[in-house]
Amino acid sequence: MTRRRGTLPTVRAAAVVLMAAVLVMCAGCSDESLQAFGDALSDAYELYGPGHMHWDEDHPYYEWRKDMHADSFAGEACVELNGGKSLFARGEEESWPEGPSYASGSGTWSVYGMASLTEPVPDGGGLLDPPGWTDACYPGAVDGRYLWRRYCMMPEDFGGEYCPDNLRCCTAYAWTAGIRDFEQEVRDYLESASGNTALYRVTAVSQALEKIPQGFLLEARAADGSGLDICRYVYNVQPGIGIGYSDGSSWMAAAGQPAKDDGAGGEQVP
Repeated sequence: MTRRRGTLPTVRAAAVVLMAAVLVMCAGCSDESLQAFGDALSDAYELYGPGHMHWDEDHPYYEWRKDMHADSFAGEACVELNGGKSLFARGEEESWPEGPSYASGSGTWSVYGMASLTEPVPDGGGLLDPPGWTDACYPGAVDGRYLWRRYCMMPEDFGGEYCPDNLRCCTAYAWTAGIRDFEQEVRDYLESASGNTALYRVTAVSQALEKIPQGFLLEARAADGSGLDICRYVYNVQPGIGIGYSDGSSWMAAAGQPAKDDGAGGEQVP
């Protein structure tokens, strides 16, 4: 397991983001802004790797982040970025250590590594609660009743770990409307031929100090460059439910009613 922490961008990075900021301001629509975000993120990954993303309000990257806030959700939970092509820099996997790695920036947390089909190892430690976890229950309003799912950003059968670094809260809607299909597409590719591997990265996007991600950037690409290439953003929202991303609180959006905790322990998904 490897952790990396972001460092301040250099003048070269500032030039990259300032040029892209002009494109964003001129874009005039969410899709184009998201595309500009993807382009800028790709440039930053290529220059510095995934652990050097900064989203402070006084930094140009913050402008792109606004289109990845949950408030920008307009009815489509899962949207393509970069024409659906992953943002991995050419050859970056050559420097990756074996096993999953973790990279943080201000408001981002990435889990990445080479994915291959792996038999999960039972840890016997029981369920872990991701940051902001609550047993919020909405019978009749949420499919499956429970708002939150324990989301392993890199699945255990891809080589991920069941540990706090790999766990975040995702809504039932984000799971069914985007994340689940993404994982299955990767799984189908890995199962399609013996020895298949893929570059894999999921980045949780938040504002500073928030416990709940406002969305997830999902990327995967076949290691041999053929057959699989994905780049999507999934809003971590639940239609009809208001969410406090700072602490995991939630309420019925129409009535402003708080969530019901029925004491059942939430959705038991490892």
